[in-house]
Amino acid sequence: MLKRALAIICLFGLLVVSLGACGQDDGSNAALTYPIPSQPRSLDPQLAEPAAENIIANCFEGLVVSFKEDEYLPGVAEKWDISADGLIYTFHLRENAKWHKLSSFEKTFGKATADKLPDLVTAHDFVFAFRRALDPQTNSPKSSELFVIKNASEVNQGKAPVSSLAVEATDNHTLKVTLLYPHRDFLKILTSSMCMPCNLEFFEATGGKYGLGDDFIMCNGPFYLSAWNPDHSFFVRKNKDYWAVEKVLPASVTFRINPNTEQYLQKLQQGTYCAAPISSQTKFVSDDSVSFQTLENEVRLLALNCADPVLRNEKLRLSLLSALDETTLQPLREGGLSTDLAIPSCCLKGAFVNFSNSRNLIKPAFDKHDAASLFETALSELEKKSVSIEFICPEEFERPVRALLQVWQKTFGVAISAKVTSIPRTELEERVKKGNYQFALTSLIAQSSSLGDHLRAFLSDSPTNIINFQSDLYDSLLESSGLATDDSALLQQYVAAHNLLIQGGALLPLSLHSNYMALAKGVSGLYYSSAAERVYFISAVKID
Repeated sequence: MLKRALAIICLFGLLVVSLGACGQDDGSNAALTYPIPSQPRSLDPQLAEPAAENIIANCFEGLVVSFKEDEYLPGVAEKWDISADGLIYTFHLRENAKWHKLSSFEKTFGKATADKLPDLVTAHDFVFAFRRALDPQTNSPKSSELFVIKNASEVNQGKAPVSSLAVEATDNHTLKVTLLYPHRDFLKILTSSMCMPCNLEFFEATGGKYGLGDDFIMCNGPFYLSAWNPDHSFFVRKNKDYWAVEKVLPASVTFRINPNTEQYLQKLQQGTYCAAPISSQTKFVSDDSVSFQTLENEVRLLALNCADPVLRNEKLRLSLLSALDETTLQPLREGGLSTDLAIPSCCLKGAFVNFSNSRNLIKPAFDKHDAASLFETALSELEKKSVSIEFICPEEFERPVRALLQVWQKTFGVAISAKVTSIPRTELEERVKKGNYQFALTSLIAQSSSLGDHLRAFLSDSPTNIINFQSDLYDSLLESSGLATDDSALLQQYVAAHNLLIQGGALLPLSLHSNYMALAKGVSGLYYSSAAERVYFISAVKID
């Protein structure tokens, strides 16, 4: 609990040692290549999308950094203090934290403007970044995470000016942030891309193109964006202006766009990629050309689109799910461990709560004997005599899904018309992401090992809410979780939120699966989160 002032002073070099990396003249500073499945639309940190996260994480640095779960180290802020009541965070910024200014800026913006661009990263850059993230005109996808800051919600709703946000630069190197209530995960929030600094003068100079090209990004992290080749790659170089440049080991990293994830393993074997995320569907190799680290970050489930004109009826959703027995569902769990939790293994044991020991608190959603009566009630409420359902699934699951549809047909008769559409996984994921489906066999990949982060994916206004679940109670449970006075109270809130998803028939968990981070031979010092949301290259080496 945040009951006393905290001051952290840490040498960055210790981190590098802990990651097992050491700079040598034997090729350890070689260029590295890493694949990304799609091209980011922007590298604007305040608008960061999943496709951009890895690039932003290596080219920008926030107040604090986190290379290990629940461990927060000084970034631009070399130390910080927390008031006794846990409400005021005071960050003391490094005086040698700098922006990297490209030589091309003069040609792009004109000499007069380029000359005025600042050298130092200051507290004012963070004030502007936080205000941008919460400004409703920015439409930052994760702005709600900052509502713990005083006046943040009002600013985001347009009820208060951005200047009222309780983020203040008391001088160039001191930033004060005032919270509404003590929040145990506030430092974690600060590692988000949207909390990366943004310089006002540079932002205005871009004329609305901020984040849309290599000349429209000014970086302060271990690397800087040197070249953006549309539909091909992003090339980043070691940033000579970084405050700890001597600790940056790779000379450069190329983020290669390759949507064909099935090629990743082969290119790792060939030495083309230094590392790559590998899905659970990929067969491993038997030689030592590639090493694998397990990421327990996937849960397979039946997803129902709650925004669909038919499936928005809760009783209909519950009737369809309650008709399914274990014999029907078991083939859909192939390759995984059966679960009744919509939570991947990496999120079950957090720093503050252990959800895996709370199964006795999970309430069943339905009874299969209720299926027919629920269905009849739903039809009455919808004022329909029958409904049509399309079930989309990966191609390899077409047969067991057809068996599932036969169960529906047997249970509900002519009152239901159901068809299966089997499609490639990439197409399925895109349809689910866009909400272009009714019923789907899909997977959730954790973007963080935090249980709270995972559950927040289903907030009503979350862009990652693939089931389009809408619940004021659910939203309030997650948004108030920071108010929990102890671990038991926090756990109760998370359990209650999870029960709403299940009992509302919005999804049905099936099985837990693992994916993998694969490293090419000779690669070490690469850090990646347990959920593989971000990969950090600052200490990565490749020795042939």
